Amino acid sequence: VHVLAFDGLDTFATVKLNGETILESDNMFIPHRLDVTKKLQFESSNVLEIDFASARLEAIKIKDQHPEHKWVGFNGDMARLAVRKAQYHWGWDWGPILNTCGPWREVRLETYQARIEDLRIDYKLDGSLKTVQGTISARIEGSSASKVAFAVYDGDRLVFKESAKISDSVAKVEFHVNNPKLWFPHGYGEQPLYTVIATALAGDVEVHEAKRRTGFRKGELIQEPDKVGKTFFFRVNGVDVFCGGSDWIPADSFTPRVTEEKYRKWLEMMVDGYQLMIRCVLCPISQYFVSYIDANHQLEYGEAASGRKTFSTIFATS
Repeated sequence: VHVLAFDGLDTFATVKLNGETILESDNMFIPHRLDVTKKLQFESSNVLEIDFASARLEAIKIKDQHPEHKWVGFNGDMARLAVRKAQYHWGWDWGPILNTCGPWREVRLETYQARIEDLRIDYKLDGSLKTVQGTISARIEGSSASKVAFAVYDGDRLVFKESAKISDSVAKVEFHVNNPKLWFPHGYGEQPLYTVIATALAGDVEVHEAKRRTGFRKGELIQEPDKVGKTFFFRVNGVDVFCGGSDWIPADSFTPRVTEEKYRKWLEMMVDGYQLMIRCVLCPISQYFVSYIDANHQLEYGEAASGRKTFSTIFATS
């Protein structure tokens, strides 16, 4: 299988392969994967073209097409609300107007027989916080793999191992861990992380491996009646947590210039300042960002975008 992967196209993009349109995208945040096995020319060169339209001009067109909608915001051109693009590109109280376009994440050609597209861990701690039970699932692309071997490690110590056959492109197992080491936010305890490994197998041959790290914790949003309405605070592993922290704004107006070193430097400053919550407001962040805060004591409050609607969510990725 040969797949063209576009991890991020900013924003209105038309993609052509050898003159044929294979993708039209209007969302900066959504990655795309296209099977081009039957479209590649193996006897001659292949030409990949990506044409970008102005997000500002396209936004104005969409806004004008919907006079029934009331476009309301506190800054910038309100047409920005019509497109799924980082809103600070229209300027913000902390940054300039820099309306970008182009590939802002990797574009690559992948070749494989089978791969683990997604590895997911869902779990619950029991009331005593002494047992973790849940499901590990792997979604598979390609047809050569027949089963997936799953393993959970606490450091170098194997705490769970099991295999499952692939059915409808998914393999999953139920798992449990007794007496887990619990993850706590900064200042409330340690941050042990367990490593989950999934290996796709064709017979006894390993064709692809994926790893994830996770910390086991019970997170609760506490909303109980009080004198002025309801409380709003977090409880982690039975401990009420004071969520002092900061907004995270883009570390650079041009996101591809933000290196892992720059992420690490700024996040270390937050840890050193005993901040344990980060609020991410519709700004692109990397997997390194998420991995770092998972390993370094912090909780994250995120506001996300999908399709043409926005939603807010609080998640315990870290």
